[in-house]
Amino acid sequence: MLFRKISFLLLVLSICIPQGLIQSQDLSGISIAIDAGHGMNSVNEGPSGLKEYDINMRVARFLEDYLYSVNIDTVIMTQLENRPEPGLSAREDLANSNGVDWFHSIHHNAFDGQTRYTVDIFQEIIGQNKAKWTEAVEMSGLISEELFKALRTSNWFIRSDYDIRGFNFGVLNDLLMPGEISEATFFDHNQEERKLRNPDFLKLEALAIFQAILAYFEVDPLEVAPITGIIRDADTQKPMNNVSVQILNSNYNYSTDNYGNGIYAFHDLPEGQYIFEVTATGYQPRVDSIGIKSHEFNFLDFYLLPNILPLIENSSPSQGDSLFSPYEWIEIRFTRQMDSQSVASAILVQPDFPMELRWFDQNSKLRIIPQVILSFNEVYTIQIDTTAMDYEGNPIDGQGDGSQVRPYVLNFKTAPIDLSKPQILSTSPINLEDEIVVTDLVHIGLNKPLDQSTLTKENVVLLDQNQNRIDATFHQAAINGNYSLSIIPDNPFNEAERYTVTLRKSLSDSDGVGMDQHYQFLFKTDETIRDYALIDDFNLGLDQWFNPTSSERSFGFVEDQTIVFSSTNKAFRDSIGVMQIDYEITDNGILDFTFQGQKTVLYPEDIVGMYVFGNGSNDLIRFYFNDPSDGLESGDWQAIDWVGWKLVSFQVDKDQLFDYENGNGIVEDYLEFAGFQISGNGQGTLFIENVHLLHIPRITAVEESVDDEEKIIPETQMLVQGYPNPFSRSANHSGISINYEIPSYLDNAKINLSIYNTLGQQILELVNDIKMPGSYEIFWNVLDETGQILPAGIYFYRLQVNEMATTQRLVILN
Repeated sequence: MLFRKISFLLLVLSICIPQGLIQSQDLSGISIAIDAGHGMNSVNEGPSGLKEYDINMRVARFLEDYLYSVNIDTVIMTQLENRPEPGLSAREDLANSNGVDWFHSIHHNAFDGQTRYTVDIFQEIIGQNKAKWTEAVEMSGLISEELFKALRTSNWFIRSDYDIRGFNFGVLNDLLMPGEISEATFFDHNQEERKLRNPDFLKLEALAIFQAILAYFEVDPLEVAPITGIIRDADTQKPMNNVSVQILNSNYNYSTDNYGNGIYAFHDLPEGQYIFEVTATGYQPRVDSIGIKSHEFNFLDFYLLPNILPLIENSSPSQGDSLFSPYEWIEIRFTRQMDSQSVASAILVQPDFPMELRWFDQNSKLRIIPQVILSFNEVYTIQIDTTAMDYEGNPIDGQGDGSQVRPYVLNFKTAPIDLSKPQILSTSPINLEDEIVVTDLVHIGLNKPLDQSTLTKENVVLLDQNQNRIDATFHQAAINGNYSLSIIPDNPFNEAERYTVTLRKSLSDSDGVGMDQHYQFLFKTDETIRDYALIDDFNLGLDQWFNPTSSERSFGFVEDQTIVFSSTNKAFRDSIGVMQIDYEITDNGILDFTFQGQKTVLYPEDIVGMYVFGNGSNDLIRFYFNDPSDGLESGDWQAIDWVGWKLVSFQVDKDQLFDYENGNGIVEDYLEFAGFQISGNGQGTLFIENVHLLHIPRITAVEESVDDEEKIIPETQMLVQGYPNPFSRSANHSGISINYEIPSYLDNAKINLSIYNTLGQQILELVNDIKMPGSYEIFWNVLDETGQILPAGIYFYRLQVNEMATTQRLVILN
C-alpha cells in the first residue's frame, strides 16, 4: 500500500470515458475504494423524494469512470446497484482486504432545508485531538474546496468525525489506509435537490473529487475546461426547463431537463473562447461569449426574457387608493429589471413635488421618496411614459398583458387631514436635501400648536451622523391660524455631515392628543468650510442701519403704520435684542434697510444670512449689494410664506443675482453687503436676528488692516498660544489665557497683542508696551473694549514684535 504521494511516468492515452478527453495523466500503481454511502433501503430523501443513496451511487459511478480514464490499477466499489446494503464494517473490510491506497466515501447532507455548504470529514483520534491520518486532512481540504468551486455551494469546510458527531464514524473507524467522507451539498434543500436530479451536475461533483485526487497524488490535472451554468426566467428568477444551449460553430448542444434546476453543463471542452446561443419557446434568445480556462470550473449563467413587454406588478399606494398617508413614499414594482435612467426620464407627477428615486431588487422595484410632505386630501397622478425601458431596451406595457406598448398611470388620493390631531405640514430643510447652510435651523409647519411640555429632547430629536444628540432650543409660533416649530441648534452644524430629525408621536396638543405616527427626515450640510462672522446681532440697538422710512429707496408704505425698533420680543437663542419691523406696504412698495456699519465684503462662495421670524403674509424679502465696479445688485425676492424663525440666505456664486441701480446682475470681483428690502401689499410684523457672513477663510483681511509698511513674517522663535480654544461660556470658561514668548535676541522690543475679527477689524488691544525677552501671560475675559460680550464666531489674536508678527485663529462658541 502507498501512504505517501508518488510521481508517475506520463502516458498519452486516447480514451472514451469521459468522452473526448486526450489524457497525459496516469494513476497506474494506485488503487482506490469508492464507497457510495447508505443503501437503497435508506430513509434519507429530499423534499420531492430523491433518495440520497441514488445520488451517491451515480456520483460513485462517474468517479469510477474518471479514475479508470487515467489508467488507475483498481477501483473497488463497496456496494453495487440494487444489491443489499453492506454494513459499515463490511465496507471497511473490503477496502482493507484489497489493500487499496485510499478510501473515499460519498455522501450528501441534510439539516434544515436552508443550508447548502460543502464539508469533508476525516477521522480523529479521540482524546489526542489530532487526525488518525494526516494525509486525510490534506485530501479533505483539496476535495472540499474543489466541490465548492464546482457546485457553487455557500462555503466549504473540513471537520473531524469527532468534531461533527462526538464519536468516530463506523465507515472510517477500522480502515488500514487513509480515508475521508465528502458531503458535497444538502439534498434536503429544495433547489439543491433539483440540481442533484441532473446527472451532469453529479458528473461535475465526480469531476471535482477526481481533480482533487489527481492533485493529491501530484498528477497533472485534466486538460479540459468544464463550463456550466443555470438558465433562469429573467422576470421570475426561476430556473427554466427545456432550454436549448448551443455552442456556435461546434457540435456541442444541450437541453435542460424538466426538474426545474435550469442546469446545463459541458464537461470536456478544450480551453478557448466560445459563443453560446440559448433559446426557449416564448422567450427572446440570448447570445453571449466567454473565454474558459482549463484546470478550472467555468460558469456562465443566462437570464431569458419572456416575449412580453415589462409590466407593473403592483404598487403602493394601489390604484385608486383614497387614504394614502402624505408621509409615506411611493413604491412601484416592475416584472423585471429596468433601465433606471430611462424610467427616471419618463416619470411625470401631477401635482409636482420634489422627489428622490431609489431602486431595489436589482432595479425591479422603484421607490419614489417625496422630499416634502404631500398635501392632505389631494389627488395625485404618477405617469411613467413608454420611453421607460427594461435593461434590454424593451418599452413598458403599463396597462395590459405585455402585448403592446402603453404608459403606466397611477392615480391615488392622500388622506384628509385630521384636525383633531397634530399634523406635520412641511419641513425645512426638506427631506434628503443637500448643501444646507451650516447656520441653518430646522423649521416645521404644523396644523396646530403643540403642548410646550411635550417639546423635550426625547420627543424632538436632532442627531448627527454619528448618532450624537445636537443641543437645541425649541420655539413655537402661531399667527393667523398658521403654526410652526423651529429647532434652533445651540451651535452651527458641521460641514458635510448628515443630520436626522425625528418627531415622535408622543408629541401632543394642549388636549393631550398625539400625532398618528413618528416622522423622520434627513438633510446634509454643505461641504465647503467657511468662517463665521457676525454682522449685527442687534444687542446694541439699530445704529448700524438706516431708518427705512427715511431711505430714498423706500416707497409705497403707510408711514404712521411703519416703525422699526430694537425689541426683546421673539428672542433668538439667548439674544437680548432683535430688529422688530411693524409695517404696512401698498402697491408693491419697498421698505429699504440700508446697512451703514463696517464694510462687509462677499466673494464667490461666500454666504450672507439672517434669521427672519416670518408672519405667513407672502410679502417678499431680499438682500441687495454694492458692486464697486458699477452699481447695486440684488438677490431674488423670497416669499415670506412661513411663520416663526427661519434662515434667509444668499450665496454669491449659487443664487441668481439681478441688476438693481446701475448694476448689471454680474459679480465682476466681489460684492459689499448693502442691506435688505421688504416688498408687498400687506401689513404685519417681522423680526430680524443675527445678520451674519459665512466666508472662505482669508487671513489676508487681518494683514491688510495694519500699517502697509509692516510685514507679517512667520518667526519660529516667536510663539503665541491661547487656551481654551475653542472658548465656551456654557462650559464655564471665564476667559482665555494667552501666552507669548519674545525671542532672546530682541531687547526692548515693541510689543502689540490685539484681537481681530475675520474682516480685519481690531476688536481689542490687549498689550501695547516695551518688553524684554522672555515668556509672558495675559488673561482676557473675552469682552470687547466697551466691556460687551463678544458674539460667537472666528477671531484672530495677533502678536507683533517690532517688525515681525504672527497670527493665530481663535474660535468663540458662545
